[in-house]
Parts: sequence; structure tokens; C-alpha cells
Amino acid sequence: MIEWTERPLSGLAKYINGYAFKPEHWTKDGLPIVRIEQLKNPDTEYDYCNIKIPDYNIIDNGDLIFSWSASLFLRIWQHGKAALNQHLFKVIPFDIVDKLFLKYILDYSIDELQKSSHGSTMQHITRKELDYFNVKIPLFKPTQSKIAQILSTIDKAIDQTKALIHKYQRIKTGLMQDLLTRGIDENGNIRTEETHKFKDSPLGRIPVEWDCLPINSFISYISYGFTNPMPETLEGPYMVTAADVNYGKILYDTCRRTSQEAFDSLLTKKSRPKISDLLITKDGTLGRVAIVDRTNVCINQSVAVLRPNESILVGFFKLLLESPFYQKLIMDDSGGSTIKHIYITKLVYMPLAVPKDTVEQDRLLAIFNKYNDLLLQEENTLTKLQRIKSGLMQDLLTGKVSVNHLIKEEPNEKN
Repeated sequence: MIEWTERPLSGLAKYINGYAFKPEHWTKDGLPIVRIEQLKNPDTEYDYCNIKIPDYNIIDNGDLIFSWSASLFLRIWQHGKAALNQHLFKVIPFDIVDKLFLKYILDYSIDELQKSSHGSTMQHITRKELDYFNVKIPLFKPTQSKIAQILSTIDKAIDQTKALIHKYQRIKTGLMQDLLTRGIDENGNIRTEETHKFKDSPLGRIPVEWDCLPINSFISYISYGFTNPMPETLEGPYMVTAADVNYGKILYDTCRRTSQEAFDSLLTKKSRPKISDLLITKDGTLGRVAIVDRTNVCINQSVAVLRPNESILVGFFKLLLESPFYQKLIMDDSGGSTIKHIYITKLVYMPLAVPKDTVEQDRLLAIFNKYNDLLLQEENTLTKLQRIKSGLMQDLLTGKVSVNHLIKEEPNEKN
């Protein structure tokens, strides 16, 4: 059995602070300066420097960087030569430690490290914590490398899945811009002004087969939920608040419950939406939408209910309201200084561009549902992969599960 040992984090690597740049050091060209925000998102805008700084404050592809201030996280830098800011560590592992393994063991320790961090407004780690925070590592470096290889394989699968999700989201957003302004004809072709007739509307040019009318033309009922206190129980009807509407659905697992007796006696019909009603959050978190898909549901005052009439399909109604164009209209028309609100008396006058024929609405909805299904499939895959990774880290980074049988030792290889 290959032995494991316990060592302080400071005994595994050098942790070198970045350079303390001053505003007068910033230029429009030279080496890009990497701060926490650039480490999180390398596409973020950079400042640059032209001054001479020590080589150990310069990073390049493959360097391990540790954010020790404000938020604790690690990255293997892969975006070219850059200058490191003082709130980041450049981590240089000692010879006994595999760099990628060190990243994973630090990742695994982040939550516990966070508990030992200092500062009231800005949390940070000092070298003192690194001196006293111990971790277990295999003495045999190839064991470390094999563990890192296994975890990096699952990370690559996670990254590929995230990329697919991003791709489908991009496609869906692009389709919204085209299809929700031009639609598709009976042959499935996207309309253009070169091939189809369009007309002016308050929302711009739309196909002649569409109407542009205020929301109240497409609904038979609108209201918002209860304001009175409701008793809470472990079982019973769901009480839906704005916090329980997200990702295009009602998150029933987060909902509080009330008794059937209170539901029947203390609430009016305005607080009890029906199946296929559309909900929209109107206080605090604005504009999130979901379709009611079960009975025994009630809403509080932070949620409004819109009941579509026969001129619009509820799924298409939801699709419109969650699209970026209509989300902007909703936000632009919201009120309140510290806590934003949607006023339903104003919302009913917001214009919607809608195909007159519900058959076209259904065709458009089917296209978006295809990408929603693909997104859901990949999101489920991502959840599964993240769960697998969590289990692997628990097993492999504690020595609970051995990888010895996966290592092929060379005849002259030494520990």
C-alpha cells in the first residue's frame, strides 16, 4: 500500500503574492494585469502595464493561480503572459507535488479554508492559515498524478457539457430575436420583408399575419395573490412566492405549505390560480414566468396571475414574456427605488406582437421546445457529472479509494 502523509499547505508549494500596482502604473498597452475579475472571466476588460516587475509576478499558460482575497478559488491560467495583481497568489508546487493534484486538493479544501479566513467586509487568507491548514497527500507522486488525471477527465466532460449548454442558449436567444419578430410561414420559412408583407406597429415592423395589441387583449383575467398571513404546515397546498418561480417553472420544493382548511376558507379566487394560468413575479425579483401545472396552488402578493384567452397559447405567451426583448420592456416599465415592482395596472397595456393564428404560435413554440429539451438534457447531464466529481473527490483525495492498480511503474522509478 502506498502511504499517505499529512502536510500543511505551505509545505506543498510557494505562494507568491502578485504585484501591488498603483493607478499611475496603468497603461493602454503592455502586459495585461490579472485581477480577481479577470481570473474569474478572462474575457473581462483588462488594464495594462509597461513598468518592469519581478519575473515571479508574471504568469503564463499552465501557471496555478489562487485567489486568496474576497472569494477563494483556483484556476490554471491558459490565456498568455500577464502580470499578476497583489490579491492573487502564484502557486509554485514543490518537487514532491503534482501541480494539477495540488489544484484539486486546494479546491477540495476551499470550504474549510473559507472558515479560517479573516475580514468582515472582504474575506481573505493569509500565509498563517496556509502554515496551519493540513491536508493529506500520497507520498508517491505518480499516485497524485493519476488522481489528478481521473479528476481532470471528469472536468473535461463537465466543460464540454457547459459549452453545449452555452451553445444551445445562444441558438435559442438568436431564434427569439428572429422568430418572435418575423415568425414562420405555412411552409416553415422565416418571413423576410423581401418575401412577405410586413406592417408598422408600436414594436416595429411585424408580419401582416400578426397583431400588435396590449396584453389585456390576450387575457381574460389578471390579479395578484394574498396579502394576509397564512398558517404554515408540513403538508397541504403550495404557497408560491416570487422566490419560488425560477428557471421557467415553479420550484415546488422551495415552497412553503398551508393547510387545506386555510386554503379553502382564507383565500379568494384571485390567490388560487388554475392549471395553465401564467404566473409572473412582480416584486423584488421581476419578470420570472411559469405555468401553473397542478391544483391546490396559491400565490402571495409578489406574484401576479395572467389567464390567457383563446387568442394566445399559454406556452407562447410564456415564451414572449421570458424573451430578452419583452424582459427589457418589463424592466424599463418597473417602479420602485430600492425594491422594484411591476404594476399590473401598467403591465396590461404593454404591447405584444402575436401571430393571429394559434397554429403558427404552436409551430414557433415547437421550435423553442426542441432547444428547451436539449438544454434540459444537458443540464441534467451536468448535474450528474458534478455529482460524480463530488463523489470522486471525496473518495480519491482522502485515500478512501486507491488508484494503485491504475499506475504502471517503470522498472527504475523511485518514490
